[in-house]
Amino acid sequence: MAGSNKKITAVTLRKAVEVVKKPRFWVPILLFAVIYAIYFWATLLYPNTLFGGPGDHTAGLIWLYDHYPSSPWWQFTVKTGYPWGDELWSPLFAVGQIGYILFWLCAKIAGGSVAGYNLFTTIGFIFSFVIAYRFVLQRFLLTPLIASLFSLVITFTPMAFYLDGVGHSSYLFLPGYLIGAVWLALRMFEARSKWYAFWLGSIIGATTLFDPYFVLFIPLAIVSFVSCLLLSRYYKKAGLTFRQLLIRFAVVVGAGLLVALPVAGYLKSQSSEVNQTTTNTRASMMFDASIYSAKIKDYLLPPAQNPFTPEVLKTAKEQSYHGKDVTF
Repeated sequence: MAGSNKKITAVTLRKAVEVVKKPRFWVPILLFAVIYAIYFWATLLYPNTLFGGPGDHTAGLIWLYDHYPSSPWWQFTVKTGYPWGDELWSPLFAVGQIGYILFWLCAKIAGGSVAGYNLFTTIGFIFSFVIAYRFVLQRFLLTPLIASLFSLVITFTPMAFYLDGVGHSSYLFLPGYLIGAVWLALRMFEARSKWYAFWLGSIIGATTLFDPYFVLFIPLAIVSFVSCLLLSRYYKKAGLTFRQLLIRFAVVVGAGLLVALPVAGYLKSQSSEVNQTTTNTRASMMFDASIYSAKIKDYLLPPAQNPFTPEVLKTAKEQSYHGKDVTF
């Protein structure tokens, strides 16, 4: 019996070694480790150092844990009025509970709230990267290197660094949730079993317990994806060429603009008049759109929070008229 157990163990170890040797296993791990170390070297060397600056992590997760380290549940305290005087069972505390429990466990494991926040951040990046990598690798049959690069672009976006820096680390899990939901939607159409539909609905519902905004993003992504999927199949079945499909879309957009542009022009003129008569409003709708819209250089230049970004590039990023809020 002992000899049989040793044989099983040897076979298991041999299979594990074979898996580890394959590029699809070590290539993504190596690339992720390099990119993560470049961006978060300070938090790796100094676990009690936060990435970014003051924000909702210091007034939310970390603050709450420091006051109630023994409880994994959202709490209310009157010491500063945060968070807004609601009781534990109010809707505010029903949403996001899973996310806070995970952060609370990270803080316990890491031995402190700041180190726990950094660990929570790390788990978020890994979660999204792994799901993105598996999806790209399996659905598009790319090489491990190309699949890893695609997944790094999906996971390590400029917006992710900004949101993490101001204390919204739950958004680091959003790419994984979105891709996972789309993946399940695909399987729901391909498989005969209804279980995929059940799990898809369950995940969409459970996102409200992680971050309330996820339940808005995920159905939108699924509807867009499924619409494109059904549309692609329909135009092929109808015998239309891709050019004919584009012409039809152009007509739809043109008709919409024909009706909407006069309204948009009227609103623009009204907003300009409001700005001339009041001092508490911004210049115009177009000016606001320019401030909060991403520019081409926002995608080409590295994040300003990256410690390896030269000062001249950081200055260029700050000249995108985003103000102090660099969300894009």
